[in-house]
Amino acid sequence: MKTKVSVSLASELVAEIDDEAQQTSKSRSQVFEIWLRIAGRRRAAEKLERDTLAYYMSRTAEQAAEDEAISSAAFRAAKKRKIDP
Repeated sequence: MKTKVSVSLASELVAEIDDEAQQTSKSRSQVFEIWLRIAGRRRAAEKLERDTLAYYMSRTAEQAAEDEAISSAAFRAAKKRKIDP
């Protein structure tokens, strides 16, 4: 479902939207929606990156050592597996 909204934009931004719309044979609304979705995905990815960094920075030395031990054990087990004949 679509909701109609009214926004005020800088003239140069409207010109960019119009240029993109003309080049892609899309309407202003379609271009604006695509750009907003891209910005939303980028924002979500940046938040995930910040949250991931915060998680790893908050781990104790004991947790980091446990993670390293698990990683090393998994690596050794993977090396023992014959995948290609």
